[in-house]
Amino acid sequence: MNNDLDTLLKLLMAVGSLVFFCGGIWASRDWFLILLRKGSATGRVIDTRFIRKQGSDSDGEAYVLVSFETPDQRMLRFEQAAPSGFFTVHSAQTVQSLKGRIVEVYYDQKKPKRASITPIRDGFWGILMSLLGLLIFLAITVAWGEINF
Repeated sequence: MNNDLDTLLKLLMAVGSLVFFCGGIWASRDWFLILLRKGSATGRVIDTRFIRKQGSDSDGEAYVLVSFETPDQRMLRFEQAAPSGFFTVHSAQTVQSLKGRIVEVYYDQKKPKRASITPIRDGFWGILMSLLGLLIFLAITVAWGEINF
């Protein structure tokens, strides 16, 4: 009975790590398609949005609304998380200061609505999640006989 439970728990961990891997691939798909079907244009941050969390001015989510024009004169808009440094936390004032800023927009030429002003950041987290899921899966399969609960 205990051996069956160990096997079940190891299988659940393996499946969970594969789900994590697939989630990372899914999260980085836009980044990959933007890189594959390179399109770039000059855009402008036309609006910003800050959602406060827990009543704090500096603890929240910051978003920018970006407008850009494709070579065939289509005006497109998209919203994404505000660009920031690795340890930067936006406040309502800092995200508001991005309004009107000129930005480089990278987009998928086959589907221009798939766009980003921070494609490297967008792809980084998906790839990191995929690698972590893959490493956990490999660790579980390599150490299958050694794992006991």
